[in-house]
Amino acid sequence: MFHSQIFKYEFAKHLRIAAGLVTAIFALNSFGAAAGAAAPSASSAGPKKSRGYFISIDGMRPDYLETLVREGKLTAPRGLGWLYRNGFVAKKAWPVSTTLTAVSHVSTITCSLPSDHGIIANNFLSAGNLVSGFAEDIKSETLWQSARAEGRSVLSLAYVGTDGRTPARQVDFGVAYPDAKLIAPSQGFKWKMAELPAAAGWTLSTELNARLPADMREATVTFVLNPITKEEKQLQVLLFQSNADGPTANIEVYFNADKNLAAGALATLKKGAEDGEFGGLYFTETAPDSATRGFKRHVYLTVSDRQPGAVTVFASRPTYNLAQPASFREALDAQNLVWPDDGWRGDKTPLGPVRQVNVYNLHGKFLAEAARVARKLKIAADVTLFYQPVIDSVGHSYQALIPAPFSSANNDPYTQAIVRAFQNVDANVSTVLEDVSSTDVIALMGDHGMDPIKKVVNLAGLIPEQVNKIRVVTSGSLAMVYAQQDSTDADADEIARVLNTKRVDLKFEEQPVNGRVFRRSDFNTPGKPWQFGEAVWAFTADSGFYYMFNQTSREIFINASALGMHGNDNSVATMATGFLFKAPGIRKSEIDSMNLIDAVPTFTKHMGMRLPAQCRGRALEIKTIRSKLRSTTRSTIQPTKAR
Repeated sequence: MFHSQIFKYEFAKHLRIAAGLVTAIFALNSFGAAAGAAAPSASSAGPKKSRGYFISIDGMRPDYLETLVREGKLTAPRGLGWLYRNGFVAKKAWPVSTTLTAVSHVSTITCSLPSDHGIIANNFLSAGNLVSGFAEDIKSETLWQSARAEGRSVLSLAYVGTDGRTPARQVDFGVAYPDAKLIAPSQGFKWKMAELPAAAGWTLSTELNARLPADMREATVTFVLNPITKEEKQLQVLLFQSNADGPTANIEVYFNADKNLAAGALATLKKGAEDGEFGGLYFTETAPDSATRGFKRHVYLTVSDRQPGAVTVFASRPTYNLAQPASFREALDAQNLVWPDDGWRGDKTPLGPVRQVNVYNLHGKFLAEAARVARKLKIAADVTLFYQPVIDSVGHSYQALIPAPFSSANNDPYTQAIVRAFQNVDANVSTVLEDVSSTDVIALMGDHGMDPIKKVVNLAGLIPEQVNKIRVVTSGSLAMVYAQQDSTDADADEIARVLNTKRVDLKFEEQPVNGRVFRRSDFNTPGKPWQFGEAVWAFTADSGFYYMFNQTSREIFINASALGMHGNDNSVATMATGFLFKAPGIRKSEIDSMNLIDAVPTFTKHMGMRLPAQCRGRALEIKTIRSKLRSTTRSTIQPTKAR
């Protein structure tokens, strides 16, 4: 089989919207009008069928999942632990052909290869232009397309590819990543109490009056809601220290539209408090020329330092809901349930690892709550697609710091951070499955694992005299070599050959850096399709490394900014993920290994649905209540033995 590689640096992944997923007006119209006109309603699919839930847990390592289930740490009523204990388990599920988020999701949801569906990396060159794998057209039929073609309704909660940019990427109901071009930058405010003016003219609430804060200070802040219309909102800020001076002093911060706090504040933060660390501000856009006029905007706030006598507040970008149809977006807005800032990363807020997980989970919890709103609206979708990013985010931040063997009994902050991340996902999945019935079908899987990183390898340092003669796109542990626009593929092929010669013998602390190598000229026979588009060569790094191509640096080994990564070949042991399945009539059972190309065929078989048109996978044979068949995998593509 073709073993994959490829990229995904977390921050680049979550900036996929910035790569141009949608233009605001087109996307907002297509989400509502086009999807609503072309798609069936939630109740129009005829006689009642089984409902299906297809759930993706980004970056889920199967060894961590198994350990936490065994140690009794995943206890949500309908979450990960419940599925693991009561359904079918594949202890290792190998990505179809790559270990990158965009590629793995699209390969899984189409049960086809990158050479079929066209998404070869998270970022790659197409017609000489750098494009996002999250935004490019998918050439193979997807699960949501085959479901809708049968008259089944689909609810998508941020599943990759359902952004509504084209009719093929639309579903009936859902919410997707908003357009970064319509979101103003984040901000930070640092206030030293002694340097602020004394508060004057404030009306306090009964509770604040009873406490009689002696030393109150004030400030003013301005938020830009939309960088295109430049609409602004100005707020008044009241600050006071609520106990004695010193390192443990609490500073309370109140945000309001004016100086009247009699009815409370719009948002409150308490420095030093375990609770009350996060606050939220909600504004409604009013600019008449705004594509998001009338939409609610949300700014998350958090205290991000512990310096005595001072407070630093981080304010996230003012995000909004890109949802389909308009009525679903309005229902979310009405409950102050607004897409959290995906660009808000923990490196901007120096919180401890466990508290930082709370930041990462803002996105996951929002998507779970959106599912709850859908139920209140009586959106009984036939197929629900659900995505969770928190475990992946924590892995990128801390994977190399998590001690082995993994156990929740380890008290270090990095182990506890990943435990908290799994528990958050456990709760979020349980929220989505709150009203699941015995007739429903549930498929839950990761998209890849997570590898602890030692160093970043700068490939440009190996060929300093030739860096400007080729184009190299790196995606985590994958590097793809392309010809420059003024040169030929043959020129690039020769330079890449030299680069590979130097790369093969490269070691760090006696460990080889080299993973696998792919040369396009070697893939010219039938049945051996080239998986890397316009690239002439592709390289993968071995476990512990990922690539960059910094033309201005001659340094080869660079300290990693991400301590966990993926994009390695899918035979690398840490790239495995897990697969959990529950359907009417199946017995609790498990197998050691499967390939994710069989996830959709297994799901559609038990749903009574047809396969997507270009699907290469087959349904797994799973023990049923009446059968004694051995559970086995019968994939068209089999994973090789892990390294």
